[in-house]
Amino acid sequence: MAKWFLGLSTHTGTYGQGETGIIDPARYVGDLGSIFSHNIALLISMALGTILITAFFVSSRIHRISSPLPLKFMSSILLVQILGILIVAKHYHANHYLIPEISLIGILWIFGLLLVKELFQKSIRILKFLIPGVFVLFLLLGFTNSSYLQDANNGYSITNEEYSMIKKRIHLEFPEYIKAYYYPTSINPYSALRWGDVYSHLLYNNQLCEIYPEGIFYDIRSNSFQLWEATISTDDLVKDYGSKILLIGGPMSIDEKKLVEKGGLALHEIYFGRTQAIYEVDTAQSLIFKGIYTNPLWSISCGGESVSADGKWFVAGSFKFENNSNQSSEVIRSGKYSIKLPSSNTFAMGIQLDSIHPGQHYNVSTWRKGGKGRAFVVAASEKQGELYIQNCEFYKTDGKGWDKISLDFSIPSNYSTNKLKVYLWNNGNDVVYFDDFTITRFK
Repeated sequence: MAKWFLGLSTHTGTYGQGETGIIDPARYVGDLGSIFSHNIALLISMALGTILITAFFVSSRIHRISSPLPLKFMSSILLVQILGILIVAKHYHANHYLIPEISLIGILWIFGLLLVKELFQKSIRILKFLIPGVFVLFLLLGFTNSSYLQDANNGYSITNEEYSMIKKRIHLEFPEYIKAYYYPTSINPYSALRWGDVYSHLLYNNQLCEIYPEGIFYDIRSNSFQLWEATISTDDLVKDYGSKILLIGGPMSIDEKKLVEKGGLALHEIYFGRTQAIYEVDTAQSLIFKGIYTNPLWSISCGGESVSADGKWFVAGSFKFENNSNQSSEVIRSGKYSIKLPSSNTFAMGIQLDSIHPGQHYNVSTWRKGGKGRAFVVAASEKQGELYIQNCEFYKTDGKGWDKISLDFSIPSNYSTNKLKVYLWNNGNDVVYFDDFTITRFK
């Protein structure tokens, strides 16, 4: 969230995109005009409120009002609405971010009526027609928004009809295909659930994985396939789900499609609509499916079976992993031992990889029992800020209580050191067991 707000503050486009800067002056002024032209009731209410407050301040009645609270509240509400509109105008494209400002209209009118009563407390005739007049004005203001509400309602209807059509078409024409949801700019129940899961700090992620095991996504931000929040290598994706893949969700702009193709996916457009699109992934032509995962340069697996003579290391071939008295025969998945991490911020299987260079691609995986949501596999650079990846979300289970978690990543172009640390971390309160810890370099 901090990065999102930073992007909003330092870029001129929607959602922190566009050129670097605070605002685009021409667009900003245009968006202010669009806000008020699409919300006549808000414009009239704020204008009348401003006139009423100004009238009080320029008249002598301000010193004789019986209670200053309506004036104070009305001034505060107007200030909040103005500040909110100025913020929303930075990236205005729909009314949902204006809900707080719009919802304050009614309260603004209540305190406005109290101020009018103070202003005309001796004019009985005016007060007599005040309530009926306001009621008629409310009706008129309601009619000013009728076309906007009708357009919004039609938009929702068309969106729902199109999604139902797409869902039916995929079911009938592509039953054997994997359905990967284009994320984050898609309109479908899976993307909505994932947004909610992220904002709840993955509170219900395990339940989502159990109820919707088909919740596979392609995240444009990391150019990776994911089962909810767990990254899946394309190798595992093909082995576990097959090579026929559909990318479905929001229609991509030309720039978005170029970004996806730059990330290694070759796409064939099947359907392009108002809010939905279907693309077939050409795995034969997609770089992320070609050779990178089928021809590993090396792979090493360790389950804590062999310990060095001094007891400080687990040994697997020429590789050594840190042993912090973690070997255990209590719960095992394969072999005679597993790696046990007691509760409270404990670490195990630390290994430092050498000869690291930008562009190299690694997959790190392990099987875990217990510790859902709090036990991680981690890869980190020596230099802070260059690379830190962690994952605790599983994408596969063996039916015996063991869940498979993994990291799938490339060394970034700005990587300046030649070393990489990989390790297991238990940040929860329960004992966790790991087994078959595997590191594979594909590129």
